[in-house]
Amino acid sequence: MELTRDEIIITDNARTHFLRQLSSDKIADDIKGVRFWIKDGKGCGGSEYMIDVVTDTEGMDHIPLNDKFGFYINAIDLFRLLGTSIDFGKGDLGFEQVLINNPNESGQCGCGMSVTFDELN
Repeated sequence: MELTRDEIIITDNARTHFLRQLSSDKIADDIKGVRFWIKDGKGCGGSEYMIDVVTDTEGMDHIPLNDKFGFYINAIDLFRLLGTSIDFGKGDLGFEQVLINNPNESGQCGCGMSVTFDELN
């Protein structure tokens, strides 16, 4: 399913960053884009955001980045990610990084990548 801009927000800075990475000569021809997902049981907050390249997109929702690449989300993670804004810029320590603002988090550790979520009832 193609997501709308209101469901997951990818800023122009983030889109440019992901497309720059995906356009590298080192990217294999079968790469379809990047996958954004939540790894449970990881990090000091209990869950951790993960971003990696993806070749198999079956069962994933997506946002097109351009005509060739997409930004993919596992359907199982979608409810915890609705309303999330993804940006690219300087973080609190002054380094350029992917910046994630997720209104569904119930807590976050200092690094910003390890998060907690209240259990869905």
